[in-house]
Amino acid sequence: MRAFRLARGTSFAFKLLDAGPRIWTGRSIIATSIRIGERASSGRNPMKANAPNRRNFLCSTGFVAAGLATSGSIILAPDYSWALSTTAIDAHTAQTLLVMARQLFPHDRLGDQYYATVVDAVDKQAASDAALRKLLAEGVARLDGARGIHWVELSNGARSAVLKTVEASEFFSTMRTATINNLYGNPLVCRFFGFEGSSVEHGGYINRGFDDIGWLPNS
Repeated sequence: MRAFRLARGTSFAFKLLDAGPRIWTGRSIIATSIRIGERASSGRNPMKANAPNRRNFLCSTGFVAAGLATSGSIILAPDYSWALSTTAIDAHTAQTLLVMARQLFPHDRLGDQYYATVVDAVDKQAASDAALRKLLAEGVARLDGARGIHWVELSNGARSAVLKTVEASEFFSTMRTATINNLYGNPLVCRFFGFEGSSVEHGGYINRGFDDIGWLPNS
C-alpha cells in the first residue's frame, strides 16, 4: 500500500495491482491497476471527504498532483474520476508530460485518462533508464524556463509557442513518439475513432475483408 497526504487531515491509500497501466477510473474506461482504498482515518468516502481545492495546488490545468511518501507521484483528475501513479518521475514532471501529450495531439473528444497512458509508459521505461529520467526532467525544466513560470500554467497558445522552440530536441521527439505509440496504439482509442486497430492477432487483414468495396456496383 502507498499512502500520502493531500490536505489537512486527509490521507489516501493506494494499492498497486497487477500489470497494466497504473490508472484507476471510476468508469472502467481503461485497464485498472490502481485501486483507491478506504480513507486512512475514517470510513468515509475518500473521493468526497475533505477534497483538496484547486487553490492549494496552483494548477491551471485542474489536475491534482502530489508526491508520494516513498517515491514517484500520483495525479488525480479534477473530478477524481481517474488517477495515475508513477514511480520514476515526480508529480510535476508527470503532470507536464500529460499536458504535453495532449498539446501535441489534441482531441477534444478524448478524456485525459487516455493521455495518461503515455505518461505511464514513459514512467515505466524511465524506471530502468537513468538517461531517460534525466532527459524528461531536463526537458520539463526547459519548458518551465521559457517564460519564467511553469509551462502548464501558460495559455494554450503560449504552450504551443514554447513547444515550437524545442521541437528539434531529443526530448520533444521522445515524447512525440511515445504519444503516437501509446495513444493511437490503445485499442479503446482506435475503437473511439472507428479504427479496427491491429490485425496481427486476428491472422492479418488479407482474408478479413480489407478489399470489401460494397459501395461499387457489381459488374
